[in-house]
Amino acid sequence: MGQRLAVILICLICLAGCKRTVKDVQAPAQQFELTYQVGAFADPANARALKAALEEKGFVAVTQTAVVNQVSFVRVLVKYTGPLEFTYQAGAFTDKANAESLKAGLADKGVKTSIDEAVVDGKTYYRVYAHAQGGIEALLSKLREMGITEPMFRDIKPL
Repeated sequence: MGQRLAVILICLICLAGCKRTVKDVQAPAQQFELTYQVGAFADPANARALKAALEEKGFVAVTQTAVVNQVSFVRVLVKYTGPLEFTYQAGAFTDKANAESLKAGLADKGVKTSIDEAVVDGKTYYRVYAHAQGGIEALLSKLREMGITEPMFRDIKPL
């Protein structure tokens, strides 16, 4: 009975340590703050109406008066605070199999990917995109490991 109790205590101590380790490793989602201009009006009443409509939908909106070339107008700005997703173009190929191969290689490294088809000057390209939520350093490091030293920034969006 004493040996069984010792084993149970050791297991509980290990579990308690594991829970602390997992909790310590799980960092909160990185928060960013962005401001988008969603409208600009010569008539301040229109700006106030848009601001009110946005606030009714739960957005944090503000108005700001600006003068450009001696013309006064009111901007409507929406503020966002929260996690973001960054998108980089990791490659572009005329052969879809090459794009699929890069996508698979990135997926093996745990990178969220997508392929988009684009026609440029009559030629079809398959663009491989790498997506990262939160910070971008881990994503860029994985791309560098695969020889992609200058990925092209494509997009940023709130999650």
